[in-house]
Amino acid sequence: VTTIPTYMLITDSFKNWRAMQESAGRRIKRALLLDMHSIITLTEIQVAQLQSTFPEIANMGELPEPLTNIGLYRRYGEAYLRKHKDISQDCVLMVRELAPQHH
Repeated sequence: VTTIPTYMLITDSFKNWRAMQESAGRRIKRALLLDMHSIITLTEIQVAQLQSTFPEIANMGELPEPLTNIGLYRRYGEAYLRKHKDISQDCVLMVRELAPQHH
């Protein structure tokens, strides 16, 4: 049992962890910084070579056109997380590309 002075309810902020504990899930947010000049559109030959090297790419379903290396990397990361035994599949899983920023 924790006692909190009444004034602290107004002056301070609190994080309620109950929902996370009850859902047995946790949000993990990571960002990968990439050089935007390294992003390219893949040719059909490159996609075929990657699919032969990484069979899981072939199992991703229909790939968008035009396909970029970063788009394929994002899809690969999502497929990896969906198959990982320690990642809960009951919770929302999102892998996305963000707008470029100057660093």
